[in-house]
Amino acid sequence: MEKKIALDEVLLEREQVADLTEEVNRLNAAMAPVLDEHLAAAGLITRAELVG
Repeated sequence: MEKKIALDEVLLEREQVADLTEEVNRLNAAMAPVLDEHLAAAGLITRAELVG
């Protein structure tokens, strides 16, 4: 019975890891700069650099 519980826990953890990995991948894709995006919008330049 202990092996069954341990196996269930491992399977649940694997599923959670897969879900979290998918979420991280979605967030990374959302934060990726777009080719035609302004440098300030992409976070590649500060306001001081933009104005100065």
